[in-house]
Amino acid sequence: AIRPISSRIEELSPRMVNKLYEFELDQNMLAGSYLNKAIPFMESFKKMKPADRKLLTKHALNSDTSEVYDVIRRYNTKLPGMKRQFDDLRQTFDDLHKLATDNGIDVPYRKDYLPRIMKDYDGYRKHIGVDAKSEIDKAINQARLDKLKKETAKANKRGATPPQNVALSQFEEREAIRKYLEGTKYTRRGAPGFTQSRVIDKIEDDILPFYGGLEENIQNYINNVTYRVAKNRFTGEVKGVEGYTELLSKLNQRGKVADADTIKINELIDARLSGGEQSIGQVAQLYRDGMYLTSIGNPISTITQASEFMLNAYRNGTLNTLTTAPKTFKRAGITVKDLGLDDIAKEFSDPLSQSQRGKFGAVKKATNTLLKKTLGVVQFKRMDELMKESNLNGALLKARKKVANVRSREYQEFAQEMAKYYGPETKKFLDALKRGDANDPNVKTYLFSQLAKTQPISLSEYSEFYLRNPSFRPAYFLKSFALKQLETTRRDVTRKLASGNANEIRDGMRQGIRLSVLFGGGMTANNLFKDYLLDRDDKPGMGFEVNISDPSVKIKGNQVPKKENVANAAADSILTLFGLSKYSVYRIKDDGLYGVVDMFLPPKATEVFELGKSSLSGDFDKAGRIIEKNIPIGGKIYSQHFGAGADYKRKKRIKEYKAKKRAIENIGKMPSIPNIPELELE
Repeated sequence: AIRPISSRIEELSPRMVNKLYEFELDQNMLAGSYLNKAIPFMESFKKMKPADRKLLTKHALNSDTSEVYDVIRRYNTKLPGMKRQFDDLRQTFDDLHKLATDNGIDVPYRKDYLPRIMKDYDGYRKHIGVDAKSEIDKAINQARLDKLKKETAKANKRGATPPQNVALSQFEEREAIRKYLEGTKYTRRGAPGFTQSRVIDKIEDDILPFYGGLEENIQNYINNVTYRVAKNRFTGEVKGVEGYTELLSKLNQRGKVADADTIKINELIDARLSGGEQSIGQVAQLYRDGMYLTSIGNPISTITQASEFMLNAYRNGTLNTLTTAPKTFKRAGITVKDLGLDDIAKEFSDPLSQSQRGKFGAVKKATNTLLKKTLGVVQFKRMDELMKESNLNGALLKARKKVANVRSREYQEFAQEMAKYYGPETKKFLDALKRGDANDPNVKTYLFSQLAKTQPISLSEYSEFYLRNPSFRPAYFLKSFALKQLETTRRDVTRKLASGNANEIRDGMRQGIRLSVLFGGGMTANNLFKDYLLDRDDKPGMGFEVNISDPSVKIKGNQVPKKENVANAAADSILTLFGLSKYSVYRIKDDGLYGVVDMFLPPKATEVFELGKSSLSGDFDKAGRIIEKNIPIGGKIYSQHFGAGADYKRKKRIKEYKAKKRAIENIGKMPSIPNIPELELE
């Protein structure tokens, strides 16, 4: 339930995991390329007056380009480049249409087309009556039958047993409804799709609220089309492009992959494709964004991210990481955008872009917007990008050193290892690496794979259980990095120690020491620094010690962390290597079964429960303490220095001081002797 499918596939076939990474990278690069072309227009669009944005959206959704230009002309002075940006946007959609058709996707061409995506199907159904529901249901059912026919043909081609039934993913169902509404397929008429008129020919004001806004429509359309293109390439639906099933069959026939392993790899990739098209519900999305906002939307979490620099040092070598640091900081080297990466973790974004439905969707969208702005304010996103880019630049330098001398033993060993992943492309990859060509597709795939070993940058870095069970995904929130760290420890240390091979055991011990010293040491220093900032030491230099004779008088502290504090910080860092924390250990120690259960609940679930319980019972002080420390940006810092956290620590220090004082006063005192009864002697 926790091992990434990429790790499981890599153990069975390095070539197949490399193929999987090519797919993940391909969809990222395609989406990033086309979104970057659309961004200039969307940035100008945001600067328009709300009424003009609404009017332009209506005309754009109806593909009334002349009316769109009329609205844009109002901003010739304020936004002089907007007309050119809109022209570029139209060209982008023409380019997308060509990309789609070239890659086996049937997208009917419409002149001056701009995407329209309905976001509230239920609301629309109620608005126009129940008959539409039955028509939409027919469209969905026809799409399911088409999928069954297609999957049966694929099974027959492979010589496998055809499926008896299939279910549509959320993405496929949404596509069926979209095609019906646009009149391109599954309509009540029998003419070819491109000759059909749309079921909804013109979007009037009364049904405009059921559609996504122009910005989200543009982003969703680009993301969805580019995903389908990448998927078609990966699954072999594009002429001249080798799909994963074809490659897997070849490897099986050549004896490179056993029959049982072939079946398992196919199952894992199916979990990635089918699970990747399923999204969590809006309630879970809102909970996710709120949980992220209250957990990492503060400067302390940004500081926590800095410890990944030492993890990069472990992965790529301390010297390589330090050498590339100036380039990384100046963003003069490889950046995350070069690999089409934007999100902190893949769980942070939906597998496929979807418009938010109804009023609840508007709340969810507002929360997501607030989250992104908060992560920008506290520099969490910037720190996350820096650490990823440090990893990428360090990995490139390390690999280039290995291929510098083709006659060296290091080159030969590296080439032999890479051949397992790249097959006939190995020589091209090594030559491009030697040139330092970071734009070469094989080099990019290599860098993507190296970053994926420690960062959850794609859905392939999640478990099969996670992918197949969207309803359980909230339990994984904020735990993806910890699980990747656990996988790093398992792959580099524990698996080798348990291999029974003397060389593997020695290497496992060496890697365990390096991981503990570099990443563990970095985490220890990071934890101590955060304790200092949050006034967690007994007498922190940044905080105040308590004057017991007069607790209202505060004395400036100047003490460095005690041995106990250092030991606790080090223990926490070691636990991190195994995907745990001292908090989880203490909870298990104090609460037993409840503490174990808490580990498997979504983050903040127990706090939400305690907040509700204390509010209902009238304990508003406790409810206030919970809310206070979870306020984004400054809540945690305020609580620890001036609020409920500071008050708790003050009382704790007074209690500990009095206990020590009583212990000192009792030293040297004679213990009380019990009364001895008088004895009557005869």
